[in-house]
Amino acid sequence: MKKLLFIALFIIATISCDKDDDNNTSIVGKWTVAEQVDFFSTVGSVFVPGFPPFTNDTTILYDTSSTEVQTTADLDSLEIEFLTDGSTAILFDKFGSVTSSYSYSNNILELVIPESADNGSDSTFIIPVSNLTSNSADLLLYNLSEREIETDSSTGIISDFTTTITVTWKLIK
Repeated sequence: MKKLLFIALFIIATISCDKDDDNNTSIVGKWTVAEQVDFFSTVGSVFVPGFPPFTNDTTILYDTSSTEVQTTADLDSLEIEFLTDGSTAILFDKFGSVTSSYSYSNNILELVIPESADNGSDSTFIIPVSNLTSNSADLLLYNLSEREIETDSSTGIISDFTTTITVTWKLIK
């Protein structure tokens, strides 16, 4: 009985340690931008009402998407280091580095780049972080979804389109 209890405790301890190692969710460290994934999508329709000589209404459906992947070679050697002080980040590219401040909580990275706006003020970026492990993470840098509906009053043609654009950095340590 004691052997069985010992084996059970050993297995539980082993599983617990492995799980902790796999779920190291610290953003601290130096990360390389391995890929930038740009996704574009347009979905919509164009309604053309029937008018002489045609009597049937027609709806034309439109659905297209594309993904473009840029690799490390295309990205000017982009790197970002989050220091252990929990508030300093350094961004590196082939031209040099910029020191900024950051905070990270609940899978949201807030990154402040000093004086990077056109008017000379600081720029703050709120970046969702997903798939964070001890050696990889995804940063959603840009996410836009916009719907546009237009009606041509002279023909009655109605177009209804939604365009989505996302830009994600895939990071590795």
